[in-house]
Amino acid sequence: MELAGTSSSFHRTKLQLTIPSLAGCNATQATLTMKLRPFASANDFRTRTRKQKGVGNNMMDVYLDVVTGMGEVDKVLDECEQIGRQLSSVMQIWASGAAVSAKSEQGKPGASGSNEVGMDLVAISEETIATRVDTSNDPRVREAFKDYIRRQPAGVPESIKLKDYQMLGVNWLNLLYRRGTSCILADEMGLGKTAQVIALLAHLKATGEPGPHLIIVPSSVLDNWMREFSIFAPDLKVATYYGSQAERHELRSELRKMEELDAVVTTYNIATGSPDDQKFLKRKMDFKVTVFDEGHQLKNSESKKYKDLMQVRAQWRLLLTGTPLQNNLQELVSLLSFILPDQFRDANESLRAIFKVQPGSQTNLLSRERILRAKKMMTPFVLRRKKAQVLTELPNKTERIEYCEMTELQRECYSEALQRSRKALIDTGDDELEVVASEDDEEAVVDAAAAGDNEDKPKRTRKKAANTSSSAHILTDLRKASNHPMLFRRLYDEKKLKAMARDCLREEEFFDRNKDLIFEDMEVMTDFELHRFCQMYKHLNKYALKDNEWMQAGKIAKLQEMLPEMKKKGDRVLIFSQFTQVLDILEVVLDTMELKYLKLTGQTAVGERQGLVDAYNNNEDITVFLLSTRAGGLGLNLTAANTVIFYDCDYNPHNDKQAMDRAYRLGQTRDVSVIRLITRGSLDEDMYRLATAKLKLDAEVSGQTSSITAGEKKPEEEEEETGGAEKKMKKSLLSGLKRQFELETQGGGATQAEGTQQEKAQDA
Repeated sequence: MELAGTSSSFHRTKLQLTIPSLAGCNATQATLTMKLRPFASANDFRTRTRKQKGVGNNMMDVYLDVVTGMGEVDKVLDECEQIGRQLSSVMQIWASGAAVSAKSEQGKPGASGSNEVGMDLVAISEETIATRVDTSNDPRVREAFKDYIRRQPAGVPESIKLKDYQMLGVNWLNLLYRRGTSCILADEMGLGKTAQVIALLAHLKATGEPGPHLIIVPSSVLDNWMREFSIFAPDLKVATYYGSQAERHELRSELRKMEELDAVVTTYNIATGSPDDQKFLKRKMDFKVTVFDEGHQLKNSESKKYKDLMQVRAQWRLLLTGTPLQNNLQELVSLLSFILPDQFRDANESLRAIFKVQPGSQTNLLSRERILRAKKMMTPFVLRRKKAQVLTELPNKTERIEYCEMTELQRECYSEALQRSRKALIDTGDDELEVVASEDDEEAVVDAAAAGDNEDKPKRTRKKAANTSSSAHILTDLRKASNHPMLFRRLYDEKKLKAMARDCLREEEFFDRNKDLIFEDMEVMTDFELHRFCQMYKHLNKYALKDNEWMQAGKIAKLQEMLPEMKKKGDRVLIFSQFTQVLDILEVVLDTMELKYLKLTGQTAVGERQGLVDAYNNNEDITVFLLSTRAGGLGLNLTAANTVIFYDCDYNPHNDKQAMDRAYRLGQTRDVSVIRLITRGSLDEDMYRLATAKLKLDAEVSGQTSSITAGEKKPEEEEEETGGAEKKMKKSLLSGLKRQFELETQGGGATQAEGTQQEKAQDA
């Protein structure tokens, strides 16, 4: 029986690895199942496992569904490969002696090196085309270059000169557009994917193929797209579909009436938002090209976002992403089905079965073989070039660590946070650490500290007290202590808070408030929040800090050393932090130092962000730009800066890499310095050590020999939606702390600083 043969074969090969990933069971169930072998048939398997306590009764059904799904993957890949062969033949003609490409380990012209997906063709010179193409009698060569754009597309101003690799990118996009084959432009961040797309749209209009086209982007880069349109194709008529519900209602009517509308730019939130918005974009407009910026957001075909955007009608789809495609079968299939929906339409139901495969199952043979095949097959549909490959004129980038010593108050805060963490962690089982890692989210603290215009007014809140800790905030408290003591409440004691609560009643705004409730609200505020609160009210001014206490932190002392010298040399500086309250403190610090600055966080209105970027890039008197890593680390062009300072690190080191690329990108003319501020003897050291190890591992997995600091998101890493990298980092940090506390309890007595130094010595 074929089914029985399949089942028996399955159970003879690496069962302990494959059963959990393919049959939806755990390791214990897999071991119990192995002991029941052999099985005569699928029904025999079902009967015997159903009787076995602790195994369950649906393993075979899940497994067969997954195997059927894998079979559908094979069928679809067959169809996609047929389309890809035609594209590959053209790309090989482009690449054979005519194109500059990275050294390919696969030996296939134009195929991206290392372990990544995509073509890596860089440029074809006009001289080469004139000597090889114009004089060629080979009809295949002439056909391959039939629609090749040899000069800068009409519509792009003469004052703009596209780079050679960008011209090839425009031609690659044009080739796939003419063939009706959607694709993915995956150039590394900072290489001008936006410019290439806009140049293509300008070319289409100039050759008699007008829009309208649709561009869907993260809200943080909406204004940047509009700015790029004004630079690279100023004659195109482009409108934003963004604003309040009432404004969008008016826009829908206006946009439908516009006769010469070339492009509409909107955001993911709006495109997947209200029924009116979705109906307008899906049915009322006839878009020719739809561009999805940050297209890796479409990696999960089971997500609502994916399903909503799949309904947007378009003749041709283009996904943009600056990160390499992942070693994950579900993701590859999701992206393929999005750009080639006709090939996947009849197989979608069966393909859902592969999403039952548990995370990490890419290690099993069934998935691994198809991942390799899918990546090879996808190569013609993906173009990926890197900075090191194309920007030979890009200046140098150096990185260094600046160690910072804690102040006495800071050391007290850190020691107390450590002791609170000890109690919480000692009571936490090893199997609970992952849950704690998931709950320990500094963003909750950040949001509580920067939640709108009235952020400093005492209000009823569930915010954790500034001097308390729980298992869910262990890492956050240690990171805050490493950053600045004013992120806790040490300077405002209960006596002072009671006096402040009493004086609040003298303010008109608090006449009808309860003094005790005001006191309770102030108890959970940090020293810095209380200081700013006191500055807001006449009768509380006397309680505001007077001795520049905000300058008393190790990292602030280091900035006091560096920034004046940087200003003297004409350096421009980006300072990134995970905590918006740290950025609030830095504002006061820079005011004290009399340095001009700007600030951009997640609370900055989308419509104001590009204006801040332009103001910084165009005004050399502004020395510093303060940015939150998440809001300011993606999609912004800040090449006016030549120094990047990380006040603190992200749990995911690749987010810091993206933040660096705001300055180290196309258009940068000066050498770039990247500086990490690390508080000695603190969690900072452990985070940096783990981040360094992760980037090394990622580089090894991808087969690259590049330096740690050039690391990028690699195949095994989960993206932001799942937060996999962050959870792993947090769990590792918590495990290390717990192990250290247990050793101390047993008599080791090592301090946090000593433990960190010992680990560093062992690593060395």
